[in-house]
Amino acid sequence: MVVSHGKCVGERFNVKTSGFAGGYVALRAFAALLFDVDGTLAETEELHRRAFNEAFAFFELPWIWDVALYRRLLRVTGGKERIKFFIREISGDDGSISNERIAEIHRFKTARYGALVETGACQLRPGVADLVLAASDRGQRLAIVTTASRHNVDALLEVTFGSAWQRYFPVVICGGDVRHKKPAAEAYLKALDYLELPPDRCLAIEDSRNGLLAAKGAGIPVLITRSHYFQDDDFSGALRIVGDLTELKDGLPACEQGGDTGSPSSNAFNVRAMRGDRDRARRSPAGNPARR
Repeated sequence: MVVSHGKCVGERFNVKTSGFAGGYVALRAFAALLFDVDGTLAETEELHRRAFNEAFAFFELPWIWDVALYRRLLRVTGGKERIKFFIREISGDDGSISNERIAEIHRFKTARYGALVETGACQLRPGVADLVLAASDRGQRLAIVTTASRHNVDALLEVTFGSAWQRYFPVVICGGDVRHKKPAAEAYLKALDYLELPPDRCLAIEDSRNGLLAAKGAGIPVLITRSHYFQDDDFSGALRIVGDLTELKDGLPACEQGGDTGSPSSNAFNVRAMRGDRDRARRSPAGNPARR
């Protein structure tokens, strides 16, 4: 066990699965952890929905995406793709709005999302910071694999992990890096190429069925952390399903310093620790083809 700044950061996160001897596989057994972003690292979807609606209002479009509608639209991955689906299948305006106009609307939405994130309105989910710190201390490689735009990823990780977030996630695959977004496996296959690891040496951490299908399509086992918008998805085939990442610490003895390491306050504490200088040799992101 590793104790960091008076908090308990487990070295042995057990993932229950019938596919391994004894019914458990230690999370530290994986060489790399591959994280989705929206809904997995943070509950960002409400900020995205708000940004979409603000963009529609700015362009004087008579559209409002409520929670129920947005839950349906999230089955379509990618912001521009989501708008196109809405126009074609729901609004009845098919053909009246050009692809150039859709791209303009989406650029405005992306800027608004970034501005909302910068206010600190979106924090990491419980257990995320602890897991990232523990995995980094163990020497596990970390990657981001998402359908989100690079601008959105940069905005969230800059605020939640600090300006040096790239040292934790030297490999970042975004929606703009692939032709086919999740549930296609292309983003995960590209991440495997950059990591130079076989799929069974990696673990994908996702919150949606589309993400599960994408990772499984690349041969990567998947840990599901249920999120607000996707909590009722069909997660058949997942290695394990948890409510949040604090559940991976089952059976670990409490640190003498105490405290619920999954609480929002301790999560923020660990993020502040991430922002400090740490005397550890890490792989430099400079020159990494996935960091372009």
